[in-house]
Amino acid sequence: MGNNGANLREPFLQFVAKLKDISGELAVKSEDRIKVSYIASSLSFWYEKIRNTVDYKDEHLLRKYATERILNRLVFIEKKEKNLAESLITELIRGKYFPNDTLGVFKIRETDEVIGKYLFLLKKLNLDGAAKKSDKKIISWLFGMAAYEIERKLIPSFHEEKEALAEFMYNTIKKDISILNDIGERQKITQLYLAIIRAILKADHSILSFYLLKAHWPDWFEENWRETADEFAKNVFSLKRAIEGEISHPIGDKLLRFCKRRAVAYFIIFDMVSNNLSGVVGKISSAKLSFLEDVQDACLERYKKARGTLSTSFIRSVIYIFITKTILAFVFEIPYELATAAKINYTSLSINVAFHPTLMYLAGSSIKLPTEKNTGQIIREIEYIIYQKKHDTPPYPTKFSLGSQIFGTIFSVFYLVMFAVTFGAIIFILDELKFNVVSGALFIFFISVVSFFALKISQPVRELNVIDKKDNFFGVMLDFFSIPIINLGRWMSERFSQVNVFVFALDFIIEAPFKSFVKIFDDWIKFLKEKKEEIM
Repeated sequence: MGNNGANLREPFLQFVAKLKDISGELAVKSEDRIKVSYIASSLSFWYEKIRNTVDYKDEHLLRKYATERILNRLVFIEKKEKNLAESLITELIRGKYFPNDTLGVFKIRETDEVIGKYLFLLKKLNLDGAAKKSDKKIISWLFGMAAYEIERKLIPSFHEEKEALAEFMYNTIKKDISILNDIGERQKITQLYLAIIRAILKADHSILSFYLLKAHWPDWFEENWRETADEFAKNVFSLKRAIEGEISHPIGDKLLRFCKRRAVAYFIIFDMVSNNLSGVVGKISSAKLSFLEDVQDACLERYKKARGTLSTSFIRSVIYIFITKTILAFVFEIPYELATAAKINYTSLSINVAFHPTLMYLAGSSIKLPTEKNTGQIIREIEYIIYQKKHDTPPYPTKFSLGSQIFGTIFSVFYLVMFAVTFGAIIFILDELKFNVVSGALFIFFISVVSFFALKISQPVRELNVIDKKDNFFGVMLDFFSIPIINLGRWMSERFSQVNVFVFALDFIIEAPFKSFVKIFDDWIKFLKEKKEEIM
């Protein structure tokens, strides 16, 4: 039965209106578009595939990281001073980060303005890429934000929609949130908005820095940025410290966990509104029951899509880990065995090659899709988000606290005990199996990194769960032994990415000449086409 004349919450109506405005701005400008040759694009695409394989990044951030990497190379390695924006955009299209023949030529001008702004600042700060370590950090920080600002220029509607969704979520839940610690209203607003940006946009450090800098120094993002550039340059180091302090605030992680659970409902609302932008408000207002049934279908569609993504990611990971472990066995383990024991320990070698891909496979196959109970909770949350009812209370906890510092210290000590017990047990088992130092170190390295990546890859499915799992003895024991392993894996993956010799070789030895070859090849193809047209 319908529910005629249902009252809708104002933040939801504002969100729909904002999406309609964004949709109305999508008219294609009658201007030439940037086009590259198919063959040159294929070469660059496969290079980018290899580059992203050896340097793992979250898929939704690949384009931003590629923008930052290419910009760094053009400015600091190739010392390019002209046509920076054109070279950058062309490389991004060749790498298939943007579809070919879709970006208008006017995007070059807009991108050039952003690049010029940050290069102007580097000159003011007297930074050239060969600076000391502290200066390199500020360059990396600035170029990370520059890359994101460029991406927003190239595909503004994509980011405007996500920002509208984040604003919708903020306007809906801000009145419900109560932080028990006295951190001040401004800090509460900042931390809540940062958590929402991280949950909705899957933002990394540089994206969070971008939005905080925009709040601290909005003039930098206006057309008249030059008027305050001198003052901005004087304050950039103190701004960076302030922004990093806000990003690392201890209440942030607690709010993030809350917002990740709540974000599922907003993503589903976004899916449904986007698919029926013109008639969704009328349907929601006049046929509430029918709409909530559609929500259930949208949830199942999200579950199905997340499961497909998960399966693909785990299959690729299993193959990649198996190949990597086999190569390392021949490069390190076998030579060490022959040098120290004059014979090969086939037991340790077989375990080291087969165990970690099997662990990844089991981790992937054990992930379960959310239950009907989970879907029911999402429906209740969406009903609360959209419909205005008297004496309505949120269907989720709303109070947050930093917790006791004394208990935090006690739990840290207990965690060290967990760490010692876990790795003590692993080392004991490896010793019993006659693992040598090299094979044992590789086993521990891979079990840690694989455990971390298994958890990371499964996030799209895990984030669909809005109901806490019930604790049981097996689960508690599994957490006891796995959390230290996963944390070590996270630490090692972060450190390994900073000293990745394969990435260094690709960035500083291979990429510049390879991309130059691709450009020459592309120009040659264009030349042949022109000659062919002249003949015809």
